[in-house]
Amino acid sequence: MPDEQTMTTREVEREEVTRPAAGGWQPFSLFDLSIRRRLPLLIGTLLFVIIAISTYASYQGVKDSEFKIAHERLVTLTTYLATQLQQQGAGMTTRNVALANDSTIRAFLQSPSKPTREAAIAILKQMATAQDTNNFQIELWNAAREPLVTIPETATPQASDLYHEFQQSQADPFKTLGTIRIVNGAAAFPVVAAARDNSGKPLGYLVRWRKLAGNAEARKQLT
Repeated sequence: MPDEQTMTTREVEREEVTRPAAGGWQPFSLFDLSIRRRLPLLIGTLLFVIIAISTYASYQGVKDSEFKIAHERLVTLTTYLATQLQQQGAGMTTRNVALANDSTIRAFLQSPSKPTREAAIAILKQMATAQDTNNFQIELWNAAREPLVTIPETATPQASDLYHEFQQSQADPFKTLGTIRIVNGAAAFPVVAAARDNSGKPLGYLVRWRKLAGNAEARKQLT
């Protein structure tokens, strides 16, 4: 009898230890549910995954399509602007060469003085007219590549490096169109021409900064 009582007491104690306390946390497993309850959960999860994958695929498709369209427009606009610059560049660089080799400009570069400077400024101001809205500013540099005159006179020479443009202007045809860059928050490019003495030696450089302004045709390329 004592043995039976001892065994019964031990079994009761074992059951109390293994039985979860009332209201305590019990681990949950999907396999604890019946098939009837598991099936809707599995179907819902599968549908969610399918919808997520389809949405992502659609997003990627739209994104790739928009990127392709934007790339095509950018190529078209770049080609158009390059063509326009080539067509207009010939006239701009020719005028720049003529002005750079004006006798008044050459006299100032050869013998800088107050009278020759004032005469050179007067000539440069004739090109910087109010009607030319795309004109940014005009700069006159000496052969040592130091700025001498800036029009408007209150402006300062642009900090952009013009080394390559000066190098190109030293050889025939002694003029060049510089690369497009951002100047004071606007797209602009330099038109550079070398001023030369009678022997062909460079006396200095005339730099005209031009704003890159799109016309109606250019804006049409973006739409």
